[in-house]
Amino acid sequence: MASYFSEDLLNSRYQAMKVHILSQWLNMGAQRGEYYLQCPCYQDCYCTDWEEIPRIPLNICMYPGELDMFVVHQPFEQYGVIVRWHCIECERELSCGFLPLGTL
Repeated sequence: MASYFSEDLLNSRYQAMKVHILSQWLNMGAQRGEYYLQCPCYQDCYCTDWEEIPRIPLNICMYPGELDMFVVHQPFEQYGVIVRWHCIECERELSCGFLPLGTL
């Protein structure tokens, strides 16, 4: 991923996505618990109901390496929220892993 993004661009995308995720979470009722991050392509394995583990829709597709930053850092832990971008049952990714053309 380093070959695609400068550190500044990567950090700005991460910060912008944090704001978006927090906004979506608040719009969903701001419940504590675990959430899946789902790209706009709506990839889903359907192993778990949306009520069991809700999906937070992202506004852009992100590379898996970018999404890993959310899993490693867990920036919403202070709210009692854990985010993942892959299924805990089958380990399928809920992100296509590709950026739409013109997003860089």
